[in-house]
This record gives sequence, structure tokens and C-alpha cells, in this order.
Amino acid sequence: MPGLVTDGLDYWARMQPEEPAIIFRGRRTGYRELRDRARAVAVHLLDLGLRPGEVVGIVGDRKS
Repeated sequence: MPGLVTDGLDYWARMQPEEPAIIFRGRRTGYRELRDRARAVAVHLLDLGLRPGEVVGIVGDRKS
């Protein structure tokens, strides 16, 4: 049975929670923090009425 997209992140959040998952502009974000932030975004989208399987687009603004 195929797993979820988030299974890899959950695994590394358990195995090496403080290891950097992302390093951007000198700021390190560990796997646990990244997982927790991703979950918070998912909960917020559900609260807004989105449901699993719906498509979401992200538009960002590049800041210097």
C-alpha cells in the first residue's frame, strides 16, 4: 500500500528532530519544526473549508 507524501517528513522528525531539514539565509529549520509547521498549515486549510484531494495554489512574493 502506498504511503502518504508526509511519511518521509514524519520519519525524519522522529529519527533526527533537530537536524536541519531546510537551511535558508542562514536560518536552520529542523525536521520536527518543519513537520509541525506543515501540520499547522494543513489544519488551517481544513478550517478554511478545503478537503483532502482538493488542489491548492501558492503565490509568493520574493523579498530581498
